[in-house]
Amino acid sequence: MMKKALFLSEMANVADTISGPWIVIGDFNLVHDPSDKKSPSFDASEAALFNDLINNIGWIEIPLSNRSYTWSNKQACPTLVRLDRCFVNDAWDALFPNTSLSLPSPALHLTMSRSWSPPPLRFPVALVSTSKTPASAAQPSLPS
Repeated sequence: MMKKALFLSEMANVADTISGPWIVIGDFNLVHDPSDKKSPSFDASEAALFNDLINNIGWIEIPLSNRSYTWSNKQACPTLVRLDRCFVNDAWDALFPNTSLSLPSPALHLTMSRSWSPPPLRFPVALVSTSKTPASAAQPSLPS
């Protein structure tokens, strides 16, 4: 538990030094909810430390789209746990909305894609008078 608390403290320190959009992806070896683990054992105090970090930093978790768990002990009656996670800050989320995450099988890495449509470009309509532009086009008549 001491190593995990030290890790969480280090993450908080790093987060304090970063500005702008950022993303954190990896095996945290921590769960923050009993549903993250298909096993009767759940360390509520460890989860509370992890949840405090997530809330204090303001992390937004990117949902894992193609599975519920990322680790197995590969036993006949396996323990399944969600250890791999992806977190972003508000600036990332604003820049890359609708980010999704998947964990290909059997690869040991996370892949990420983003699907978003940029807002349409809008230009103000202005008529400019030049020597080659007829006066009627340069100065539209207004309805009476």
